Amino acid sequence: MIFTVTPPARVVATELRELLALYDDLCADNLRDPRGHRILFSPERFPHLIALKEPNRRTDVSNPKKEVEKIRSREKSNEHFGGYQKARAETLSWIRATIRFPTMIVVRNLVAGIHPGNELYYKAFDRFGGNLALLVCRRVGPDRLVPVTWYPKDKGPREEEIVYHSLPVRR
Repeated sequence: MIFTVTPPARVVATELRELLALYDDLCADNLRDPRGHRILFSPERFPHLIALKEPNRRTDVSNPKKEVEKIRSREKSNEHFGGYQKARAETLSWIRATIRFPTMIVVRNLVAGIHPGNELYYKAFDRFGGNLALLVCRRVGPDRLVPVTWYPKDKGPREEEIVYHSLPVRR
């Protein structure tokens, strides 16, 4: 049986500076999964989590840390970039629930040509597959992970890519 909850309200902000302020709150949190492992958010991950694009609209920003500082200092705003994925930005508010109460945590082999993350946090917010979220993390210590990417999904992991399920453990 899968335990589901109503997803948190979607983020309505559309300005990068406002979205970054919401993301900065995640950076300040001490977020731990049910295993007690801490997920460390840093400002330079923000462009990756919302898939912020260069003005050409095809490639991700090349220097995320510099771009975050320019957004924060108001040197750059939405019109200086090629957009971002709206669904990722709208669901930033789902990240805390995905970490604290994951439906499953899947550990997989690294997949060449994709992102370097291999611990996947899935959260089903309903039983119909319409509100499924995925946070991909990379391990940086025995009980520390950093986010690689984030997005709402329409399906769970493929069985052939799973090494093992790391099910939440009660403490």
